[in-house]
Amino acid sequence: GGVPVTETATNKLPTPLKLVVIGGSKGTGKAIVEEALGRGHFVTAYARNPAALTLEHARLTKAAGDVNDAKSMKGLFEGASAVVIALGATMGALRKDPTLFSRGTTHVLDEMRAAKVRRLIVETSVGTGDSREQFPWLLRLMMVDGFLKPAFVDHGRQEQVIRASDSDWTIVRPTRLTDGPAKHVYKVALDKAKVPSAISRADVAHYMVSAAETDALIKQTAALGG
Repeated sequence: GGVPVTETATNKLPTPLKLVVIGGSKGTGKAIVEEALGRGHFVTAYARNPAALTLEHARLTKAAGDVNDAKSMKGLFEGASAVVIALGATMGALRKDPTLFSRGTTHVLDEMRAAKVRRLIVETSVGTGDSREQFPWLLRLMMVDGFLKPAFVDHGRQEQVIRASDSDWTIVRPTRLTDGPAKHVYKVALDKAKVPSAISRADVAHYMVSAAETDALIKQTAALGG
């Protein structure tokens, strides 16, 4: 189920928000931190090595910790409006720890519940779970069933954990990520429609922060390409 998007699309929440970005030091996480600060929000960037985020800002707090160590998240979510998960991992790290995404997300959900924070926006990937067909078949063969299989399998577990939770979640599934600039022109599919096969991390960040600013996308799964 979920809320019909058209009815509540204008239902913007009061701003500024207090966002906690899990995996906020690089990749999409870093782009989310930059996008959120640019929109006037307060941001806590949580990462194993937050010093990798060289950005300094009056509204930015950096917090060190590992999602698989629940103790490192104690107090992290107090007073937060929403939590945004953008976990990245090398294939080597996933081979060593194949449940990195799903177990880490379980810990985040537990700590959110303890802090009474409900809103969660999570980046997974097109090709995860029931979105296999949204991936062009050749890429699907090479990536989803090929060398990136451990990531897709655990993103599938991660999504199951999120859907089973009592959080107000939105799952965002981008296609192949690039480091290009934000164009703010991209396709969003809340059904099984195909989307373009690549999108910049900056545009994914634009969508994820926009999702945090509204309750129109609660319990929705969005594929992004652009």
